[in-house]
Amino acid sequence: MAETAEQEEILGNHGDAIVGAAGWVRLAALRARRRWTAFTLVALVVLLFAGIRWRVREMPLERDEGEYAYAGQLILQGIPPYQLAYNMKLPGTYVAYAAILRTFGETAAGIHVGLMVVNGVATLMVFLLAGRL
Repeated sequence: MAETAEQEEILGNHGDAIVGAAGWVRLAALRARRRWTAFTLVALVVLLFAGIRWRVREMPLERDEGEYAYAGQLILQGIPPYQLAYNMKLPGTYVAYAAILRTFGETAAGIHVGLMVVNGVATLMVFLLAGRL
């Protein structure tokens, strides 16, 4: 009997009949097609949101974004976190903003493009993790 509904769909209603290698090849082909379809959908979603964010990349920084960017600038100047700017947030965000500022420039557009890249990478990582689970 077919082990899954997917195998049942590919191999037909053969019950306990022995299915040849051709059935397993078709099953592997269907799985590969579904995998590429899933990757394509994730890529389209990432591109859709990147396109939306691209249009507003010049928008001024919001309250927290400005705070993170300022602390990131201080880190780039060699000033340790919390020496001149103090907050109850963990320093990892400030270090991430410092990396974004160094890579994409110290402008609002640079910060927004950096966050767009981080968002796309995080989306891809969640997709790959969910695929493993």
